[in-house]
Amino acid sequence: MNECAYVGTEVPVTESDMWYECCETPWSRVTFTLRLRRKPLYYIINLIMPCCLFSILTAITFLLQPGCSDRLGLGQCATRYHTIRMRCVIT
Repeated sequence: MNECAYVGTEVPVTESDMWYECCETPWSRVTFTLRLRRKPLYYIINLIMPCCLFSILTAITFLLQPGCSDRLGLGQCATRYHTIRMRCVIT
């Protein structure tokens, strides 16, 4: 199973000859340009799904009773989860 997040769209190659004063023959330079496109599944898994889950957790926090002791813990857990997840996506 191929789990790569990128797809190679094209690889253009350019060749150029460079003349130097010290040499009688030209030096060839070959340049490869790799163009990549990121698959849309990457954005769904790493950005959209965590944001939706974070929104659901936040809504559940506000639906709990004000006197419930788990309300604050759930809010802190949701905030930590979102912070750690976004740091993982950035790096």
